[in-house]
Amino acid sequence: MEDGGGAQEQMQEDGGGAQGVVPRVQIPSAGHSPYPASMALDRDAVMHIAKLARVALSDEEIELFRTQLSEIIGHFDVLDAIDTEGVEPTAQILPLHNVFAPDVARPSLPPEEVLDLAPLTDDGYLRVRAVLE
Repeated sequence: MEDGGGAQEQMQEDGGGAQGVVPRVQIPSAGHSPYPASMALDRDAVMHIAKLARVALSDEEIELFRTQLSEIIGHFDVLDAIDTEGVEPTAQILPLHNVFAPDVARPSLPPEEVLDLAPLTDDGYLRVRAVLE
């Protein structure tokens, strides 16, 4: 497998790239996936994704990512081909249980005691600072 770092090395040598962009990493070259890319992304889609991620890409990287992202989407075709007839949909593989104590009614503090604990009171009510201006 090739290291696929040619585009990154080229941009690092000539100082290419945008300011504030995440440092470049070695990316394996495309073409190693056994799965077909049923939905081939075009250049505009890759540039849109890069813009959303705020990542500057060279022309070589756009082509590399176009191929790689198309292959990733091809993996979903493999999953789509799996027979899931009779399999219950689930969001959790482990049973959920409540970790909170049961909500049981119990006597509350008398109003006088609560007012005695409050830093500010006004005519039998708790007084708080204004929240809205």
